[in-house]
Amino acid sequence: MKEVMKDFVKHGDVSEETIKKYESVVEEGVIEFWKEYGYGSFYGGFFQSINPDDYIEVMKESITEHNHKSIPLFITGMSDLITWEEGYIRALYYRFAKIEGAGKGIDIFFKYLEYPEFVAEKLTMAPYYEAKEKYGELEYGYAFGYVPLLPLGGKMSVDNLDRVRVKEHIMINAALVGQIDY
Repeated sequence: MKEVMKDFVKHGDVSEETIKKYESVVEEGVIEFWKEYGYGSFYGGFFQSINPDDYIEVMKESITEHNHKSIPLFITGMSDLITWEEGYIRALYYRFAKIEGAGKGIDIFFKYLEYPEFVAEKLTMAPYYEAKEKYGELEYGYAFGYVPLLPLGGKMSVDNLDRVRVKEHIMINAALVGQIDY
């Protein structure tokens, strides 16, 4: 994990209250991550560790039959959520309206991140770096989002990306396109 986190930029600490709230819900590796790194960005800014409480309601509103054991851990630079759910990491691809597994446990997930092809293909990173070059670094809580949304006729091109607040973008996506089927 150290190699993956070498460019971590801290945004803030995870409160003791949050750690206590989730320590019996998520695996120990998540708690260790929060204690060591806190909230911030890494992997060239593609991932941001987030406060789960800031995104739980967003998930409930944007996914059908949401499993309330799912805990949001990260947002991606392409407006997707990465969650922990009963020992598994899941990727919620709002731009494609689908959910997929991304590893069994946080340690395996971080091990997978050591392989650029996993991030590029499995987590569909494209065109993040091209957008970052064109539009600049993202602020914490922001990502790139397609405008118009892909299901509404948007083209999968860097020219159709804009900087968006992730929570609001997900909610707009859910309102206009519909919830992701879980």
